[in-house]
Order: sequence, then C-alpha cells, then structure tokens
Amino acid sequence: RLVSDWSSDVCSSDLGARLTSFSDLNQDIQEYPSPPQRDDVHYILSGTMTYFVQKYGEKRSFRLFHEFDGTTSVDRVFKKAFGDEYSTIEKGWAKYIASRTASFK
Repeated sequence: RLVSDWSSDVCSSDLGARLTSFSDLNQDIQEYPSPPQRDDVHYILSGTMTYFVQKYGEKRSFRLFHEFDGTTSVDRVFKKAFGDEYSTIEKGWAKYIASRTASFK
C-alpha cells in the first residue's frame, strides 16, 4: 500500500487531537480490537514508543515494560522507570503526539 493511501485512510482529521491522556489511547485500543480500524492506534502506539526512547533512552523505555508486575500502580511504575511523575510524562507525550499529527488536520 502506498504511504499516501495509508495516510489518507488512517490519518483522519482528529488523529491525535483527542489524545490528552494514556487512558484516551487505551480507550481507542479497546474500541478498535482489530485492523483496519486499528491502523491509527498502531501509529499512535509507535509514536508513543518513539517519544519514550527519544526522551528517556531505549534502556529506560524498555524497562518500563519490565516494571509492570500487576501490583504496582502505574504512577509508581512510570516514576521508577523514567524518574518523572506520571502526569509530567503524560503531558509531554500528549504534546508530542499532537505535534506528530498536526499535519493531518
């Protein structure tokens, strides 16, 4: 598939615009359980990991997944992996996603 075809199909005018928290991303994941509706969600997930790696480095980014044990709060997991408060990380991520999707509006 051509990139231009993909971007016109996937990158709707509101892609990223409604994502202000990680729970918004989770809601989209739950709402669209299978492709092709999930293409935009995959784009955002890719951008999320890119943000983490660019901001915190690859080692710390992958450490995040190892820290989730089912008993530790998300806030504490993010703080332990990245050294920043969850709300700070989330705000930076939301700005990053908005900047990556601004051209689709």
